[in-house]
Amino acid sequence: MDDALDDVVRHYENDTEEDRIASGFGQLELLRTQEILTRHLPAAPARIIDVGGATGIHARWLAEAGFLVHIVDVTPRHVAKAQSDLAAVGVTAEVGDARALTAESATYDVVLMLGPMYHLP
Repeated sequence: MDDALDDVVRHYENDTEEDRIASGFGQLELLRTQEILTRHLPAAPARIIDVGGATGIHARWLAEAGFLVHIVDVTPRHVAKAQSDLAAVGVTAEVGDARALTAESATYDVVLMLGPMYHLP
């Protein structure tokens, strides 16, 4: 990993990002994102790759709505939590870098990248 990526991983390993939009005023972001995505997503069971999906706050409701969701996140703690908490609803997750995804072209119907854009050069 490069130094900038190391800094990002260190930040998210020590921050509870999963709590940020799950309560309080942060829920407005979650609800608004759900409303916008619901208007534009193809019908389930479309395949969604959630790049930077953290612990799966969006992956959970998408999977519960019938979508096939795979999270890619740079933070090992996020991926482990997503794998532990979301396997029962069919979400898969892997540690990965948004700049070099392992997914082959055209294997997903939708790519979500809701948070990491401000970290990418």
